[in-house]
Amino acid sequence: KEERPETEQLVIIGSGPAGLSAAIYAARAGLRPVIVAPPIGGQLQGKGVGVENYPGVNESTGPALVEAMQRQAARYGAVFEQDLVAQVDLTKRPFTIATNDTRIQTHAVVLATGADSRWLGAEGEYHFRGGGVSTCATCDGFLYAGKEVVVVGGGDTAMEDALVLARTSKSVTVIHRRDAFRASKVLAERVLNHDKIKVIWNAVVEAFEGITVRTLSNGLTVQLTEDGSVVEEDFSKVRVKEIRERLDAAGISYAGIKDKEELVRVLQAGIAEAVAGGGEEDGDEGGGGLVEEKPALTRVRLKYVNGGEGPAEVACAAAFVAIGHDPNTKIVENQLEMDGGGYLKVTAGSTRTSLPGVFAAGDVADQVYRQAITSAATGAMAALDAERWLSEQGHCTK
Repeated sequence: KEERPETEQLVIIGSGPAGLSAAIYAARAGLRPVIVAPPIGGQLQGKGVGVENYPGVNESTGPALVEAMQRQAARYGAVFEQDLVAQVDLTKRPFTIATNDTRIQTHAVVLATGADSRWLGAEGEYHFRGGGVSTCATCDGFLYAGKEVVVVGGGDTAMEDALVLARTSKSVTVIHRRDAFRASKVLAERVLNHDKIKVIWNAVVEAFEGITVRTLSNGLTVQLTEDGSVVEEDFSKVRVKEIRERLDAAGISYAGIKDKEELVRVLQAGIAEAVAGGGEEDGDEGGGGLVEEKPALTRVRLKYVNGGEGPAEVACAAAFVAIGHDPNTKIVENQLEMDGGGYLKVTAGSTRTSLPGVFAAGDVADQVYRQAITSAATGAMAALDAERWLSEQGHCTK
């Protein structure tokens, strides 16, 4: 393996919000940090991840936010080593970080390797990620306000998600594979006694199913069949308020019209006009004014276990998988103190781990908040902690 000739001041492992925030702060402090991480990966880089709750960022995507952070870090002198970390040796100083091709020695390390969401592995789960299937109710729950949603799981996280979603959703159905929750008694009782939450016991999600939604050039949306043709909507159960919201979103005037049938005709005319006015110039070979197509979850199909009985499927606009996370700490196993879940232990009020010179930022040390903004905050803390430690050790004298 190629070995870098000089010992680095600081190596940051991970390039999510925590690692990149640490890189920006460390670079501006003159530490010229090296960020070691593959070019793709991390929670924000996942399929269908949108960002709407990061202050100052409006309707961005996870990959776009990460790219902006990378550019900012590089601007101030951070160096990127785009490769997977194969081994970390913290047993002697300077520390050694080995990738598939390079061996890097460093005086200090920030671990920002994150934690991976656990998924069910059910049919359709990946396809509908970003189209209704999520692992973060705090991030995505608001998108489904007033709609029916599902939570899968039986631990504290599932209970907390169900209670959060119940504030804004029309109804919440919790699906659990056992006949009792694993969650704390207090949380479980709050869920069981909530009038907007129902529970289906002894059931697992066998498949996530739904439709494809096309956004037209004027902002209106239509549903597509499997062969790509437009579904003719049944407006008999659609409320007037919903029709008006769709017309408002498309900027279509309906001034003076109060009758539902008339409003439906205005909406249908808007759809027909956008479909007819599309064509190949909009990137849709079959016409239709295509701007975007994306999957939209409409139901989950269930399979019952342990003698459970109930509905074969549950209608929903979103399903939140809340079965836990796995912190990415195997590369430092038996070298740093961790809790029972494998998360790195840090000194309260800091990012210092059990080994001087090693710092932890983001979800790798956080099993409570798990948000991009809290990860970025601890990344900044880690850089500041690392800078102080390096100065105390006499490594920042040049």
